[in-house]
Amino acid sequence: MSSDAKRQAELLFQQRSVAEIREIEARTGKDIELKQHQLRQLVGNSYRDLIGSADTIVSISNNCETILTNVVNIQEEFAGLARGFSTADNLLNERRDSFTRHEELYAVGGRIKYLVDTPEVIWGFLDVRQFMDASRRFLRAHIVHQLLHTSCGRDTLARFPLLAHQWPVVEKFKGQIEGLVHTSLSTEASLSSLQAADCLIALSALGELDSQAALHAFLAARRSWINAQLAQAQALLQQQQQQQREG
Repeated sequence: MSSDAKRQAELLFQQRSVAEIREIEARTGKDIELKQHQLRQLVGNSYRDLIGSADTIVSISNNCETILTNVVNIQEEFAGLARGFSTADNLLNERRDSFTRHEELYAVGGRIKYLVDTPEVIWGFLDVRQFMDASRRFLRAHIVHQLLHTSCGRDTLARFPLLAHQWPVVEKFKGQIEGLVHTSLSTEASLSSLQAADCLIALSALGELDSQAALHAFLAARRSWINAQLAQAQALLQQQQQQQREG
């Protein structure tokens, strides 16, 4: 017992009766038991949450093979989409000689409108956290932009100055989508298998990741979330212990 505590105890015996001291002792004991109970509940709930999250991660990991298979399928679909655009562009080139000037401008205008509409469409997908659809729209816009520059002459594109200003706006969405996906994977506690698949497909499509790289990105993000939760639980535990010592 420290000297301060001893002096306080002596002062207590001098100023209080035995009955009052016993009442103080009983009240202090109850306060200690209550704080111990609250501390056990806090720690127990924190670790139950962590265990529940671990079970969720195990469940998601069990579905990773299916998810990664879907990622591969989506990548193949994107490749098929690119081939489809390329085929359509080849047909356009073959028929260009028979196109009237008006028809050519109409075709170019339609593609530019697709780019103009893309930011609003992507924002709509991001608002409802549909990252796969957002990445799909971005990649399609990227292909359209490439086709405009490979299949149209400079004189034709010069009639659409909006194109030079619009594409930089669309191009920024790649980083925004990737950032939101990483944030979702590393901060959301209750991440379902469908949400995880949506995030992985978006990352794989935008970053051209293979299945192994996609799985590594997913596990790294979820590990970051677990570490953050453990650090938070440890900080709360230390705070409660400090309050108990001071009380």
